[in-house]
Amino acid sequence: MESKCKSTLDSARLWPTRPPSALASSTLSEVRVVIESSSKGYTLIMEPERSVHQLSRGEKEAETESTRLIELIEEALTMVAVRTTTEIDSLEAIADRIERAARDFSVALRELAEQRRLVQNG
Repeated sequence: MESKCKSTLDSARLWPTRPPSALASSTLSEVRVVIESSSKGYTLIMEPERSVHQLSRGEKEAETESTRLIELIEEALTMVAVRTTTEIDSLEAIADRIERAARDFSVALRELAEQRRLVQNG
């Protein structure tokens, strides 16, 4: 399964052409990056390629948490674009969810680092 993200370098915004869950099904150990030039600027295309090695529990957890965080950020960006006064409570709620997801992701990364350290020293 191939997933692509395009980003206009001028605005640095990402528009996934497939959901982040498609990205999570691939390991990010090998990523092909292509920069295309057009009259409107540059487009960055990132194509994660599936790795042949089996993911460890820590790698799976880190990818799952990163996908969750990406989905929440995309939801927040959508809410920011809406600009209605009825969204104020929703913005605060999504901010809380992003904070929790970011903490969970950082914990998963630290656990993965510890796991790799044990393998390296073991």
